[in-house]
Amino acid sequence: MYVDAFVPDSLRRRQACSPGRRMCQRGLVAPRTRPTMRHDSVTIMGRLIVVDCEAPFGVGAPSVGDMTEFGAVDVNALRDGSTETFHGTDCSEETFRQFREWLGPRMPVVFVSDNPAYDFQWINFYFWKYQGENPFDHSGRRIADFYAGLVGDFRNTQRWKRLRRTRHDHHPLHDALGNAEALLRMLDGER
Repeated sequence: MYVDAFVPDSLRRRQACSPGRRMCQRGLVAPRTRPTMRHDSVTIMGRLIVVDCEAPFGVGAPSVGDMTEFGAVDVNALRDGSTETFHGTDCSEETFRQFREWLGPRMPVVFVSDNPAYDFQWINFYFWKYQGENPFDHSGRRIADFYAGLVGDFRNTQRWKRLRRTRHDHHPLHDALGNAEALLRMLDGER
């Protein structure tokens, strides 16, 4: 068992399992397939890409209608002082071809969102529809759950939003950038 390298030692927790129990309590523990990275690195199991999707009111899933646009921000580039973003202005095959090209040099990538139950379904659906695969694989990470784990309070899922610098205005690129900024501040120790 290994702990993600970007988690400070003071926040590391080990798996707590009792002999004979079927369930274990886990906190901030993840399998590792590569050597441990430096503490200031956010490249652990792939580059973190924060995504935000927008759809018309009442269109809550790809089975109901199409999303209108989405934004993506490379968290690792942001950490290095550059803002590398992708703005998908529709859900066309061409847009997803361009998005895949943008993701290409960043592979492997990890999908991060303030609401992956909503955002991931759109990206997953269109990648599978047009390309027969999803470069994000089969899951995403939720910023609020990460924050709740950092502060040790399962119910604390909203306070992290005050760490955003870019205003949350429901423009997907602005929202993704604000969420990426908040995530970096969390990784730097702010709570």
